[in-house]
Amino acid sequence: MRFMRSIHAAWGALCLSAMGLLAACDSTPPACQPALDPNACVSAPECSGTRRDCKNGGLDGCETDVSSDVQNCGACGNACPTPASGQAICEDGVCGVATCGARYQDCNGDPSDGCETDTQRNVDNCGRCGTPCSTGANAKAACSLGQCKLACQAGYLDCDGQLENGCETNGASDINHCGSCGNRCVSSGAANAVCLAGSCDVSSCSAPFLSCRSGATNGCETDSSNDLSHCGRCGRVCGAVANGTPACQSSNCVIGGCNGGYADCNGDLTDGCETGTTGNPAHCGSCAPCPGYGLPTSDTSCQSSTCGLTCRAEYYDVNRNPSDGCETPDDFAPGHYQGNPTGKRGSKPCEDGASSDAMYGKMVSDSRVHTNPEIFGFVPSVGTAPDFWQVTGTGGAFCVNDIAFTFTTAGGGNTPCYLFSVDTDKFGDSVILTGSQSGSFSYGGVFNPAYSSGSTLVITVQKICSVMTQEAVTYLIQYHL
Repeated sequence: MRFMRSIHAAWGALCLSAMGLLAACDSTPPACQPALDPNACVSAPECSGTRRDCKNGGLDGCETDVSSDVQNCGACGNACPTPASGQAICEDGVCGVATCGARYQDCNGDPSDGCETDTQRNVDNCGRCGTPCSTGANAKAACSLGQCKLACQAGYLDCDGQLENGCETNGASDINHCGSCGNRCVSSGAANAVCLAGSCDVSSCSAPFLSCRSGATNGCETDSSNDLSHCGRCGRVCGAVANGTPACQSSNCVIGGCNGGYADCNGDLTDGCETGTTGNPAHCGSCAPCPGYGLPTSDTSCQSSTCGLTCRAEYYDVNRNPSDGCETPDDFAPGHYQGNPTGKRGSKPCEDGASSDAMYGKMVSDSRVHTNPEIFGFVPSVGTAPDFWQVTGTGGAFCVNDIAFTFTTAGGGNTPCYLFSVDTDKFGDSVILTGSQSGSFSYGGVFNPAYSSGSTLVITVQKICSVMTQEAVTYLIQYHL
């Protein structure tokens, strides 16, 4: 017995020496063959917690954490199955599935089938796990794109969008939802609209709708209030219109429109569009007369359906409104003939008091043509004609023959428009005024007389600014010789 113990001791020492290890060898000498199996002489480690010795024997100790290893989940060799969708995981020693998408989810908790549920179409898990879709009256539950819907029975509709009351509408007979939600059967001229088998139909017509096609009432297709072939009643045709086109309005045949250059001014259908409107100022472009037509101060014309207006003689369109014609007269015109003006003031002596004189006038302008008769000296660019006055200075041997003039305007604007000038055989001077201003000048003495005795002084009043300024300005000329 002691001899056998010595053999075992010697063999164990030899094993330790050969392996360089401190672990005890197997008690049976033939089993310890390090040349054939290096692990045979290493005893199994004692593991704790979730660590286990699942591979390589005792060489690497307790190398495996069975709480998270998908190949050794909960115990050595317990591999987690690969799911149909997602990825296998091991959590706390239990197999599971991770990384499910937004659509496919693991709703049964079984890792063997992975993310098995399509939450966009599954009526028990619609949108997310655990969200079932309910059924309703005349309907079955349905899930579409993750939203609970209703699959209605044939002929029924869900028109209020409320899942709780199911498909509440009978689309086969509901007049407001006939065949589809919102498809309301309207009369369209029919007095009695009905919904039959999901289609709108009518049984009779009400005015102005008629059924003018042959056969039974088929929808009251004709609106007799505006149908040229059935105007007011079936078969009543609106005939041709002279110089125009026919129309049916309020169930009566009327003139729908006139050809270019014509108008219906008497309202008589029988003679159609009887009035030409291209050259008649009484009906120019329409039945209405041209603005200003018939007024004594102006003349109207019509060319190519366009109205024109000219002023008669000394009447002016200052307000640019043709409706009242040429409303402003130049009723103080002294004459527009410089050589022979009507504004003659006669002969004046050289004494200041005896020769003192005042003339009133009016300077009116517009942009119109003036005819019937024309105004002599009319200047289109300024819109008026100049006024001329004249006075003869008698003078004498003991006269100084001087002059003094004052000019005043009123009723106009602030634009310098009016030139007042005095010309004699010895002198000439002028002043420019606005439409509301005064100005003066004087000239003459013993050695430089302003005029010769018995000569004529010419006073001219004229507008010098453009026709864009239209106004009626009164003026006063005061002077003495």
